[in-house]
Amino acid sequence: MSKQIRAILVILQGINETLNLCICRSKIPQVINPIKINRKSFQHSEKIVILIHGYAGNRDGPPNNSIRPALLKYKNVNVISVDYAPLVKYPCYFEAVQNVRLVANCLSQMINVLVGKNIVKNANLHVIGFGLGAQVAAP
Repeated sequence: MSKQIRAILVILQGINETLNLCICRSKIPQVINPIKINRKSFQHSEKIVILIHGYAGNRDGPPNNSIRPALLKYKNVNVISVDYAPLVKYPCYFEAVQNVRLVANCLSQMINVLVGKNIVKNANLHVIGFGLGAQVAAP
C-alpha cells in the first residue's frame, strides 16, 4: 500500500451534516461513509494517528501541513486529519467553543467504528489535538 493511500482526511462539513472520510489516493480525496468504513481503507493492524486542528484552522493548514507528511514517513502509520473548519471560523471563537462537544461526539463515533470493526486496537490509536482541537480530543 502506498504512502499516499495512508493519508485519511475527515471532514465535518457543518453542524447538521454527517461526518465524511476522504481517502487520498492522489491529490483528490475520495469520500467514504465512516459508518461503512472497513479494513481495506487502512493498513491492517497498523497504528492510526488522528490530527485535530484548532480554532480558525483546517486540515491543510499549520501544523497539520507539516506534521502529517512527517508522520507518513513512518512505515506503519495511518494518518487521519479531522477538518471541521466551518465550525471554528474566525472571529466566532465563542461559537467555535460551543461546537467542540459536537465535533468530539462525531469523532468518538468514528473511533468506536474503527475499534468495533477491529480496524485498529485502542493501544494503536493516537489522538493529537492542537489548540481548540486539544479540547476536541479531551472529552
